[in-house]
Amino acid sequence: MSVDAGVNSGSYTPVVDRTFDLADIAEAHRYMAANGHVGKIVVTVAHDDATTRRRDGVTA
Repeated sequence: MSVDAGVNSGSYTPVVDRTFDLADIAEAHRYMAANGHVGKIVVTVAHDDATTRRRDGVTA
């Protein structure tokens, strides 16, 4: 079975080590840089945070 097929079928599931809100992105980065995690670090984005202004002023 390929990895893609395993993910799509639910046979393989990611291991989530910790979840951070987007507002805590600096803390999430420090946590990742400390290299003590086992599994994925997830950053959640609230609907209100989904519209952001890029550095060039364009709303994304």
